[in-house]
Amino acid sequence: MNFLNIRIEIYSVIRDLIKNIWVIFMATLMGVMGIYIATKSFHTPEYTATALLVVNAKSSTSGSYSLYSTSVEMTKVISRVVVDKTVKDKAMEKLGVDEFDGVLRATVERDTNFMELSVRSHSPQVAYNLLLAVLDSYPEVSDSVFSNAVINVLKMPQMPNSPSNGISTVKRLLVIAAMTVFVAGIVVVLSILRDTVKDERDFDNKLDAKLLGTIPHERKKFKLKGGLEINDKPLIIHNNAFITLGFVENFHKIAAKIEHSNRRNGSKVYAVTSVVENEGKS
Repeated sequence: MNFLNIRIEIYSVIRDLIKNIWVIFMATLMGVMGIYIATKSFHTPEYTATALLVVNAKSSTSGSYSLYSTSVEMTKVISRVVVDKTVKDKAMEKLGVDEFDGVLRATVERDTNFMELSVRSHSPQVAYNLLLAVLDSYPEVSDSVFSNAVINVLKMPQMPNSPSNGISTVKRLLVIAAMTVFVAGIVVVLSILRDTVKDERDFDNKLDAKLLGTIPHERKKFKLKGGLEINDKPLIIHNNAFITLGFVENFHKIAAKIEHSNRRNGSKVYAVTSVVENEGKS
């Protein structure tokens, strides 16, 4: 195959895409099934319970800005205290368990005295119970360290109803679309690289013969007879008002070239053939 002569013929590509639409559909279906299997077999869902806390320094003779700055600094320190092993041990003691089956995390909003406390676990119930236990346990530790800090819970935790590490719908659609586009791209590449005669310009490059002409496809007309029916009668080139001019003229051009070949070369025998039946050989 000469890759320098590769050309893209849009009609041929579209026809191959339509012809192999079932392959593209199967690829899309495989993408959906693959995501489902991967989610069920290899993906471990995790659930996160969260609570929002605010840390304030107790009132003193300092100004409001100084009081706020103190609260911000205290929040940063308390965020490290509440995730300490001591708090986890007290939470386990309250729940009567031997293991803190989750990940405790404290996040402070930048330059604020707001702190988000969260527990991530394999079970929504476990995450919720652990966070409640931590909220009941941290004052015993923080009060002994910061006697001048007041910690209030602005938003109590709720039972998580969906995994926090789940695959989003957008990601699922992107994977399915990527699979579909990939298979469609393979069909397009194979269509372009296939060594066939796709149009008249390919004829001289790929066949050792002379092209006399081409006959465009002529659609059979519909007829109304008690409803819409397809006309199954063969096309008659002459004396048919419904045949397009281009269809008839191409036959005339081929006939003229054959007559010219007969007068010039003395050819008397011609074979008219095609790939399938009902293509107008008669």
